[in-house]
Amino acid sequence: EVECFVPDVNGVLRGKTLPVAKFLKSLDDRALYLPSSAFLVAIDGRYSGSIDEAFAYSDPDMRMVPDVSSL
Repeated sequence: EVECFVPDVNGVLRGKTLPVAKFLKSLDDRALYLPSSAFLVAIDGRYSGSIDEAFAYSDPDMRMVPDVSSL
């Protein structure tokens, strides 16, 4: 398995654990995504700061780009 994590505003790791084959495939097809809200959620589960309500309800995905040199 490959752990793909990034810290949120509180230092809590957010992300995914993927089987190796799925991770390698995501490098080719650029299909590794994480909800944008992962960086905006406070430790109590609410959004931190002020964000647009439309953004809060749509919660678009953001593409993750792995640093393969860290493997």
